[in-house]
Amino acid sequence: MPAGQGKFDDLCTYVRKKADGIAAAVVVLHGKDGAGFSVQCPKEHSRMLASIFRHVANEIDREFSDQEPKPNPPPEAL
Repeated sequence: MPAGQGKFDDLCTYVRKKADGIAAAVVVLHGKDGAGFSVQCPKEHSRMLASIFRHVANEIDREFSDQEPKPNPPPEAL
């Protein structure tokens, strides 16, 4: 993932600080400044964050699929 200033970094910083968290992610679709994302996460927690993203993606897929829902336990971090 490229490092450096992106157009949603300030928003992500606000979310992380407001929540008093060590990591945050912001995804924007069809925003006034376009679409994109920002992720702030210490390197030592990046695998955990990737696991959380996979869990969220699986939950979205499961919710909108025509198949019978299967249990999808959240990662330990949640």
